[in-house]
Amino acid sequence: MLYRYASGENGISKKKLAEIDVRVKQRMPGHGDGSSFFLTGPRSERAAIDFVPLWDALGGTIEQVNEVLIALDPAIAIQKYLGVSFLIRSSYIVFPLFGEFDPPAYWGEEGKANRIAERYSNKEFTVDIELITFAIAAWRMAYFIGDAIPMMNYVMVGLLERAIPETLDRLFRIDLEKSPKTQAYTITQDFLDYLEALSRKEVEDAEDAVKDLSYSVPGWPVRRVADDDQTVHLVDEQIHDCRFLNHAVERSSVCE
Repeated sequence: MLYRYASGENGISKKKLAEIDVRVKQRMPGHGDGSSFFLTGPRSERAAIDFVPLWDALGGTIEQVNEVLIALDPAIAIQKYLGVSFLIRSSYIVFPLFGEFDPPAYWGEEGKANRIAERYSNKEFTVDIELITFAIAAWRMAYFIGDAIPMMNYVMVGLLERAIPETLDRLFRIDLEKSPKTQAYTITQDFLDYLEALSRKEVEDAEDAVKDLSYSVPGWPVRRVADDDQTVHLVDEQIHDCRFLNHAVERSSVCE
């Protein structure tokens, strides 16, 4: 009768949840209760780690984001103390995605197809949940430290075109048997909605920063003629402001 739970017709009682928690503690060391399965993250297909910290990459603090990067590429822990650029520290994904350690600034080429999306379509690299997790963590870290932001936006846009949705659909598809047709559910749309909201927040923060910057732009006296009695007034006006920076941010952003 599980289909009733899948469709939302049935719910799980508190008593049943308590029974599940007891079994989890007995049979699965490391899990405190049943909800921990949803909080830990997806199981890894690699030998280095058991579970992929996807949720920390998406919604964790910046300290947790840093731990995600170190968990997937331990060398990062010392590289930041050696002054290594963030682009080089992100070689875990830079080389597989671009096919080179120091790629040209593809992200500055307007009007051209995304290099990463093209390489994925040509099957020049494969994507797993670990790579997706690292890409999200690196993207968030780039915004935090203010380094390699255009490149990380470019990486996320390229992966979002096909690679991320197809990988999530492949790994987390749940078929719901319903008459007369079969429906399927994946976490993909929920994932994309959350990612869009994260990026939208960055754009809004950038807009606020640009507004603050525009306040400091000097004004010049400009002759104005009032509509009522043709009285001439001298007022200060900003001939130039910083709105062009908004366009640059929006043009490269993931949410746009």
